[in-house]
Amino acid sequence: DDEYPYPPTPLSSLIQLSEGAVGGAVLAGYDDSYADKALYHSHLDSNEYRSINLDSVAAAATLLARSAVAAAYDDGSMDDDSLEAAVEYATDLIPELSAEDETFVELSECLFTHGNCDMLKNYAAAEQQRTKDETGVDLGYQTPLGSPPNYYVSVYDINNGQPFVEVGDAWYGSYTDEDYGKNDNDFFSMRPSVLESSIRGMIDDFIGRGSASNGNGDDDLVSCKKSSSACSDVSYCLQDGDRAVCSGSNVCVCSRAHYHIALDEALEAAPMNSTGRFVVSDDDAGVSAMYTEPYWSATVGVRVYRDGGDRAGKIALFSGLAVAAACFLVVLQLKKKMKKEKLY
Repeated sequence: DDEYPYPPTPLSSLIQLSEGAVGGAVLAGYDDSYADKALYHSHLDSNEYRSINLDSVAAAATLLARSAVAAAYDDGSMDDDSLEAAVEYATDLIPELSAEDETFVELSECLFTHGNCDMLKNYAAAEQQRTKDETGVDLGYQTPLGSPPNYYVSVYDINNGQPFVEVGDAWYGSYTDEDYGKNDNDFFSMRPSVLESSIRGMIDDFIGRGSASNGNGDDDLVSCKKSSSACSDVSYCLQDGDRAVCSGSNVCVCSRAHYHIALDEALEAAPMNSTGRFVVSDDDAGVSAMYTEPYWSATVGVRVYRDGGDRAGKIALFSGLAVAAACFLVVLQLKKKMKKEKLY
């Protein structure tokens, strides 16, 4: 009936190669079957071949947003009245998101179908300019999401969000020597992907449009073009530590989002090494299981050649014999001529 009893795992390959002789167990979070005609992590696993239910996505987004607000609103007493008040406040504050909302439709098209869309590009470009304004360094190329979108996380290195330090002309994941600062161009930074930088820009844009208590509407927002210098004098970012930045929608908003390193606390960048290399911290207390994937060297593996059969060997053998015979005849003729000329 076209149903798969388990999700795609290495067990699938083992069962296929052993013709069922090798068994195994897979822990799964469902009771029946995985999915009909599962395309998980294949090139067919995209919205183009299997449409995503946007109504469900919109409902889930609404639930998550209200849950976050309710959790922040609750005073921690955990009694029924407090919880009901928190839920009521969140429900009144955040309306039900429609699957036909213009921004929602545009964003879903970017995340599920065309990852190189203009929306993500605009927010990523604004974040790139923001970094340049703050550090004076243009980090240039950011890893694109691709079309169809590719969510493979890749290796955590300078091109995939790992912070780095440049000292002289070298880049390090961790620098412990004493030469930092001797060159005016030494700096710390990170190069997020297009997805990471655009999400940060959207969070700033969506929730950083000034305090509601100030009575500012969208019509009062100051316009800008990528550079945050035009946002230095805005009046609606009034909280302590607040600063205005230029968003991908070309308006000045209050900065609300920050990058956080998604790295196990037991791992740290290897000192005086390039990015993408890590060691286990000496201060690790071992309170949690350390999770990572091995970073295999390009030299690990075997070289495979196509079996061309014995035909090539036979051709080489007879060709060699023919060349040897021709050389023998040439030498013989040369010897005869040399004797005739009395040179031999």
